[in-house]
Amino acid sequence: MANRRISELPSIEGNQVSEQDLFTLVHVFEVDPTLKNKKITISGYKDYLSIYYLTATGGTLYGSLNIQNNLTVQGTANISGITTSGSSIFSTIIVQSTATVSGTISGATITGNNLNVSNALIGTGNFTLASGTTASFASGRYTSLSGTAITGAAISGVSGFYQNLYSDTVTGIYGQYTSVTGINIVGTTAVSGATITGDVARFTTVTGASGVFTTQVSGATITGDTARFTTVTGASGVFTTQISGATITGDVGRYSTITGVSGTFTNVSGATVTGGTGNFTTVNGASGVFTTQISGAFITGVRIDTTSGNINDLRVVNLSGGTATITGNAYVQNNLYVTGVTSGTTITGTTGQFTSITGGTAGFTTVTGTTVTGTTANFVSGVFTTQVSGATVTGTTGQFTSVTGGTAGFTTVTGTTVTGTTANFVSGVFTSQISGTTITGTTVAATTGVFASITFTNTVVSGNITVNGSGYFGSGVSVTGTISGQTITGTTGQFTSVTGGTAGFTTVTGTTVTGTTANFVSGVFTTQVSGATVTGNVGQFTSVTGGTAGFTTVTGTTVTGTTANFVSGIFTTQVSGATITGTNVNATNVTGVTIVATTTLSGATVTGNAGNFGTFQTNTGTFTSGLSTNTITGTTATFLNITGSTLALTAGSGSTPTFVCSGVVSGNASGFIIKGPLIILP
Repeated sequence: MANRRISELPSIEGNQVSEQDLFTLVHVFEVDPTLKNKKITISGYKDYLSIYYLTATGGTLYGSLNIQNNLTVQGTANISGITTSGSSIFSTIIVQSTATVSGTISGATITGNNLNVSNALIGTGNFTLASGTTASFASGRYTSLSGTAITGAAISGVSGFYQNLYSDTVTGIYGQYTSVTGINIVGTTAVSGATITGDVARFTTVTGASGVFTTQVSGATITGDTARFTTVTGASGVFTTQISGATITGDVGRYSTITGVSGTFTNVSGATVTGGTGNFTTVNGASGVFTTQISGAFITGVRIDTTSGNINDLRVVNLSGGTATITGNAYVQNNLYVTGVTSGTTITGTTGQFTSITGGTAGFTTVTGTTVTGTTANFVSGVFTTQVSGATVTGTTGQFTSVTGGTAGFTTVTGTTVTGTTANFVSGVFTSQISGTTITGTTVAATTGVFASITFTNTVVSGNITVNGSGYFGSGVSVTGTISGQTITGTTGQFTSVTGGTAGFTTVTGTTVTGTTANFVSGVFTTQVSGATVTGNVGQFTSVTGGTAGFTTVTGTTVTGTTANFVSGIFTTQVSGATITGTNVNATNVTGVTIVATTTLSGATVTGNAGNFGTFQTNTGTFTSGLSTNTITGTTATFLNITGSTLALTAGSGSTPTFVCSGVVSGNASGFIIKGPLIILP
């Protein structure tokens, strides 16, 4: 508690008090004297007052209320029952349920939904609904008058709606009836309606835009410009102009002329049936004469007598007659038998089987037969699938896939490939090349040669050998002189010494490879790279071992070593290690299991799960979990919770409080013990 009197405390305005602000009070029924002082919030104190007093927002008054003076209600007063002994003057009375008045109700204007009175004397009244046992009026003007029975000498009005209207005679200029029932209804001028029904209607003349007759329309004569009937049934009908419809059916129709876009007839008969086009599924007749043409997908008959015809597909069992001229193509699916002669400028076919063919010239794609004979066969070319045989087969040029015989005397043999078991030539001059799977001989004298493979058996090549393309050797090549070339390639080369201006090796191996300078674009050394000095712009090493290395930049996923002596270093992501030592570490974030700062650990914010400090000094610190030590010193400390055995406070100066607590101070089972004097100020 602050060491000040109440009169010394600062004041607060009433409109500044919040629901969470506190009162202190003494709970007189508290047994424990240390717990008599209690606190209550403004919100809790309002709950207490609302039990006994009405609030500003309203409430319920359970007792009686006596008002000795005036009662003014600015809004609406909902009263379940009101009894007055004298007179009451109201500006406006609105009764939501029922108002029962034993005396008289009077007023200039009385309005309401329902008014139930034994007797009402009304000079003028506007009633939405007036009901009663008897209403007697000398006269009246009603916007609407309804009742079980309305009687009078005369009822006149501009319009009226009657559920039932009974009268000997009802006259009027115009009447709109939902239903009119009577023995006789006489409309001297017109009877009209959306629907006029009846058992029998006898009209001299019926005139209308349209009419719907559910059963029938009958009469000696029914005339009209247009009649739309679903079905017309009659003994006979005479239509002077036309009869039309989506479908006109009947057993027999006798028409002088039928005109239409299309028609479906079960049977059409007549002395003559004409038309521009007739689409018939089947036409059956003893005979037919078609002046222009007859067409159809299939035209069948026993006999067709025609001078000419354009038929895409003519299928006949027997075609007979005089001379048949076919201007197009004739296709016979089965056999074509001709007892006489078949002639034509050109007769073609896939296969023709003839006993004898006589003619000046025949151009056959293929001629087959057990024996084809003739004096001379002049063929531009011929393809014989099996063989050509004869005592002597001569020709200027013969192109054979295979020639078999005892002896053949060819002046010239040419071919893309000429094969055989043995070719015995005394000598041969090959202008272009000689080729074969295997070419053997004692001596091959050639200026040039292109060989897929050359096999030497203990052969010595004297002189110079020039290989324009590539040379592949299955085993070793021993050269007593020098192998030279602009480019010498190979998978593996074993040399005692290699001398040249530039050598492009994919791989160079040896016990020792020496040279003044090795300029490699890149290199992969499986074991090591060693030298007094190894230089390069970029080196990618799995491991680098040496006494001293002067690197401009060292990069890698992991760079390890015993000691790294850097003048300075910038690490963009992190520096990690079992132990990282140095004089000064300027880092945005330092993370580790243990951080040992021998001199000073400083930062805008130093966080961690636990901090073990010999001495901890800070200007300002926020500890989210807790701060524990034997002794905490400082000028000012603000704690949410203090737990310990002993709390030692140094006395303040003047009126400044040493210890301020807005919550609860508690002790152990023996209580909260204060050593020394306790001064409680008002």
